[in-house]
Formats: sequence, C-alpha cells, structure tokens
Amino acid sequence: ADCGIDRNDPAIATETTVQSGSTSTALASGLALVEARWFEQGYVQFLSGSLTGVRRTIKSCSGDGVFQLLLPLPSIPAVGDTFKAYPGCDKTQATCTNKFHNVRNFRGFPYIPVAETAI
Repeated sequence: ADCGIDRNDPAIATETTVQSGSTSTALASGLALVEARWFEQGYVQFLSGSLTGVRRTIKSCSGDGVFQLLLPLPSIPAVGDTFKAYPGCDKTQATCTNKFHNVRNFRGFPYIPVAETAI
C-alpha cells in the first residue's frame, strides 16, 4: 500500500481455506469475524488450487465469514483451497487510526470545511 502498510504482515492479512457452499461470487471461509465489515474494499488472493494467484476485490463480508466478491472467479473454488484475505481501507483518518494503527502515514485532509462554510 502507498501508506507503508505491509499487507503480508500476519497482523494484517488472514490466511484461510475455502469451505463448502462457496460459489464463483461468494467465498465461505469459516472465519468468525469480530467485525462484519472488516474486509470490505479489501481483496482475496488464492494461494493453492486451480485459482492460484487469482485476486478479487471483496464487495462485502458478513460476520459468519462469507466474502461477496465484486467480480466472479473464473471457476468455483474447491473446498480446501487456501487464500489470503486482506482488509480494505476506506481512506478515512478513523480507519487509518483504529484499524491499521498507521495515522502517522495518513495522507488525507479530514478537516476541510464543506463548501457552504468556506468563504
């Protein structure tokens, strides 16, 4: 990431396996997620199986560990295939501070007044 986050850091990325019930647009991971939207706007990348190297953006993620993908996979993943899930970033100061503990590298402008208040 441009902000200096090491996406391969085990504290950031989560490796897991495909569970039954997965489709080309929904991955059942079996992860019990603390925060349902933690991985939204992030991505998954396959580490094994016929989809090795394939990467897809995560559209949404439920608390039961099902990842809805923005675009379909080329094929349905096999149960037991491994993939890494990388959490998303909405580019806000709150996410940078609370999710990634990286506010010193935040490059946004959170305190710009709305147009109605600017002179």
